[in-house]
Amino acid sequence: MPRVSVIMPCFNHALFVGESIEAVLAQSVADLELIIVDDCSRDDSRTVIEKYAGSDRRVRAIYHDTNLGASRSRNDGIRAAQGEYLAFCDADDVWMPIKLARQLEVPVVMHSASPAPFVDLRLQGGELLVVGELRLQALHTPGHTRDSMCLSVDDRVFTGDTLLIGGTGRTDLPGGDAGSLYESLFDGVLKLAPALKVFPAHEYKGCSHSTIGQELAENPRLQKRERGAFIEMMQNLNLTMPTHITEALRTNMTGGKTVAQMLSEAAAIVPFMSLIEL
Repeated sequence: MPRVSVIMPCFNHALFVGESIEAVLAQSVADLELIIVDDCSRDDSRTVIEKYAGSDRRVRAIYHDTNLGASRSRNDGIRAAQGEYLAFCDADDVWMPIKLARQLEVPVVMHSASPAPFVDLRLQGGELLVVGELRLQALHTPGHTRDSMCLSVDDRVFTGDTLLIGGTGRTDLPGGDAGSLYESLFDGVLKLAPALKVFPAHEYKGCSHSTIGQELAENPRLQKRERGAFIEMMQNLNLTMPTHITEALRTNMTGGKTVAQMLSEAAAIVPFMSLIEL
């Protein structure tokens, strides 16, 4: 049972619903399901919704044959919900990544190198995070970003965006570095016990986990074991840019401040100088 069921009614919001879905799926509290109720949209909303429902198991879709209104859509979503808590997000809203964490009073833990301003606890590589009876060891694994981190506990390692099933995190976004990723993998994560279970932050093929040994043997990107060859491969993947990447990076790094807020804060710090004075 997921911790949170997010209900999202949608009617003719094809231009916005994708961004709303991505904001929900990017929550720091990942134990959620997203139930989208399309109220017989006449635009391309269903096409957008189906794309996400087909790529993330947390997304479920309900489609109305006739337009029944927002209240009925929310109620249908509630009836389908399986979570402990309910949350509602309109199909043209964008949540900050820590919205659910703040509401559930869940602390945000990140590596000390993270630029995010909303972090409650910052870890260094090698430190232990104690959660109840669990002891999670932090592994600093830069490459996808400078502050990427894996967590090792008992018989498994949570690899975030560092190591995926049959792949790795990309390194062509801001803060990414193929050389650092190579070192994090081949000098770090991949030296862990072969039987250790690998649970990545994303999985797209209906497979929840693999093992270190399986990835070493079968992951195509890990067959490039010479540093130069690995870097060359990562620099030539020619991946498309994620939707709304600029907005997502700004939100994550500023805590959700708007461009107007950032300009206002900068203006308060930087003294004004006219062209004549220059």
